[in-house]
Amino acid sequence: MKHLLQIFVLILGTCWQIHAQSVDNDEASESKYAFKQLIQEFLRTEAVYPQEKGEVQFTTSHYYTPQTNFTTANTSLLVEYGITQFLQIEAEMPYLWNDPNPGEAMRGFGDLEVGLLYNFWNKRQISVSAVLEAGIPTGNQDQALGNGVVAWEPKLVLANQWGKLQTHLDVGLEFTSEETEYAYNLAAIYPLGAFKVVTELNGSYEQASDEPDQSQWFITPALIWNGVPGLEVALGSSIKLDGAQTVQFGFRLTFEFETIED
Repeated sequence: MKHLLQIFVLILGTCWQIHAQSVDNDEASESKYAFKQLIQEFLRTEAVYPQEKGEVQFTTSHYYTPQTNFTTANTSLLVEYGITQFLQIEAEMPYLWNDPNPGEAMRGFGDLEVGLLYNFWNKRQISVSAVLEAGIPTGNQDQALGNGVVAWEPKLVLANQWGKLQTHLDVGLEFTSEETEYAYNLAAIYPLGAFKVVTELNGSYEQASDEPDQSQWFITPALIWNGVPGLEVALGSSIKLDGAQTVQFGFRLTFEFETIED
């Protein structure tokens, strides 16, 4: 796994060189040829957009998954800050609720996630970002609130503009010393004024040292409203396509503001 991380860092360095040779950071962000931002965040897929320089964004997300034998809920706060027009830092802290039936419910904070997103290609028709996140084991592993070990999550995000339709594809993996999970997400956005119709296809494949390999597929339709500058509301659900029937309900509220005046 150490070699995978080294490879990703090498790729990230190459991306920086490509970007430095293609555009000037400050001018590209204001160019009419830059990729158009339709939303702030998806429910599951990583968005290609970085925060602008000096811009702070707060996102609170709420997910609820009712099942016959095990119900889970997740409320998280994500904070993002634009260091430059193309580089952002982020941190997310979840509060988890696990309720087995029968059994005693377990509640508490999960693992803290910190990360970087670097948008190294930003044109009118295509935009590409590299992401590196780290999971810090702050959650209680015995209560299934955390992994108990540091997790690394590199990913690559590719977005395309097709007329009014915009697509985002992210591929990556999350690995620890004990397991590796591959993730692949595809999202499509269609704008209808202040509303954005979103559909996501979300897949994952997990390899663990002490358990059989398993894969999951979800489809996630959502409706996003961002009719007021700096404010965005999203509502949707993830429907499991394979195995036991599972539906996860999601709600997200995003607020952003600038800390640096032009």
